[in-house]
Amino acid sequence: MDARKRLDAALAYVGPGLADVAIAICCAEVGLEDYERGFELPKRSGKLMLKMALMRLSVHYGLQSTAATASFRMR
Repeated sequence: MDARKRLDAALAYVGPGLADVAIAICCAEVGLEDYERGFELPKRSGKLMLKMALMRLSVHYGLQSTAATASFRMR
C-alpha cells in the first residue's frame, strides 16, 4: 500500500499527460514509435514528452532542482 501511495504521488507530481507517457514507456514497455502511433502524435514528440516526464520525476525525487529543469537540451 505504501509503494502504491508513493507511485501515485510521483505520478500526480508529473501530471496527467506526462504520467501516461512515463507509465506506457517505462512500465508497460511500449516503444516510443508505438506510443506516438497509438495516440496519433507527430514523430519524435514522444521522446520530448518522455524526457519532460523523467525530468519531473527527478525533481520529485530530489535528484535535481526545478531550476536545472527550466532549460534542457535535446540530443
